[in-house]
Amino acid sequence: MLLGPIDEIKEYLDARYIGPVEAAWRLFGHSMHKEIPTVVRLVLHLLGMHNNLFNTEESMHDIVARAEQESTTLTGFFAYCQANVDARAFTYQEFSQHFVWIKSGKRWKPRVRGFAIGRMYFVSPNAGEIFYLRLLLSVVRGPESYECLRTVNNILHDTFKSACISRRLLKDDEEWVQCLEEAAIMKTGYQLRRLFCVILTQCSPSQPTALWDKFAMHICDDLACKIQVLFSIPNPTAAQIEDYGLYLLDQLLQESGKNLKDFPPMPLPIENWSVIVGNRLILEHQQLISDAQHSDANINVQSLNEEQRAAYTAITTSVFENKGTTFFLNGVLELGRPFCTILLPQNVVALDTS
Repeated sequence: MLLGPIDEIKEYLDARYIGPVEAAWRLFGHSMHKEIPTVVRLVLHLLGMHNNLFNTEESMHDIVARAEQESTTLTGFFAYCQANVDARAFTYQEFSQHFVWIKSGKRWKPRVRGFAIGRMYFVSPNAGEIFYLRLLLSVVRGPESYECLRTVNNILHDTFKSACISRRLLKDDEEWVQCLEEAAIMKTGYQLRRLFCVILTQCSPSQPTALWDKFAMHICDDLACKIQVLFSIPNPTAAQIEDYGLYLLDQLLQESGKNLKDFPPMPLPIENWSVIVGNRLILEHQQLISDAQHSDANINVQSLNEEQRAAYTAITTSVFENKGTTFFLNGVLELGRPFCTILLPQNVVALDTS
């Protein structure tokens, strides 16, 4: 039984087993582990999106002001390259081999001794712009800013992805073109939209807009009929069909926690189809043409035989008089002739459906 406060650390040390090999190693004073060479972790972040620790009691103005002035290994790398020409010969990953990051001062200084390697954090291809930022940092030497990374042949690109394409750092989308060409022959529009959603979210195509422009009509080939039925648009235009296809594609992407805005410069739907659709069941009910259905019913009633008419009369009478009668229809074969039996609460009527 233990008396007094429990010291978990002392309990762990007391119960620890040290073998003869480890004991001899420790008696000789050898170090237990060593890391050669030193590995420097290089942070990755977009402009103004670095981590910032703050006290909840601080004012928002002070927090924002300090965050804007705070330096990271990446922004410090940009600043050092801007101020020193000799540092522009290295990429971000090679920089730590020749320079040391001073944590206390948040700055880089030339390395005097030793050797180290830089390790940029892993980024998934599905992460978007930060993945392309990492790709550019691995090949561009001595960038002075984010804008410098996006500049290729004196042209400032809007996105890091566009800069990667201009530098030919990304493969073309020929394999996805072939995939969609084969699928367009045998797949429905809904299945093609599902496939296109998978390509966007899992395969990171370099030019998704070009894929959409090439296969939009195949992906939306079933939407003309849907627009006619759901929205009462007799002759939907190609623009309306494509716009509705973008809306449905965006709905599929949201199932994976994404949307079309995550894949620039993919076009976005213009019409707010969700407002137009509203409650699907109410919309379908409002689109019922009662007069046409009534005339069709009268034509079908005239063709009923005697037994079928008896069943029809019994069922419709129960409906119109709100009797709530339960009916059971049973189809059987009797002497080679198809029969339908309707079971009423008080009698059974055999219907010849031949």
